[in-house]
Amino acid sequence: MWKISKVLLETDVVLFFGSVRWGQANAVYSRLLERLTWLESRRTTLQESNIIKDIEAGLVFVGQNWNGQSVLETQMQVLKFFGFKVPRELCWHWQYTKNEKDETKESYADAWTTFKQKVL
Repeated sequence: MWKISKVLLETDVVLFFGSVRWGQANAVYSRLLERLTWLESRRTTLQESNIIKDIEAGLVFVGQNWNGQSVLETQMQVLKFFGFKVPRELCWHWQYTKNEKDETKESYADAWTTFKQKVL
């Protein structure tokens, strides 16, 4: 974790990427955030200075069909709790459909095609 923290503290902007699975941020993203909670604890629990107050943080989440906007909003707030500046312009999510029951092979294939056309 010190490798990530060292680079993080030397930057002006950091972008976090993740996928939305089962209506939540994926496990890899969540694990990274858990490892970085020392930044929030340092500031709030220990009442020390906010060493990330000048760092802008952004988020990019991609998901298939459920809860993408909610995940984005929640994680934006989490990064603010940590002490990052979180401009809306650096935060984005893409979700293929709002039909939470759409789990067909065709839907997943169409999602990739649509993503390539609209985003890439």
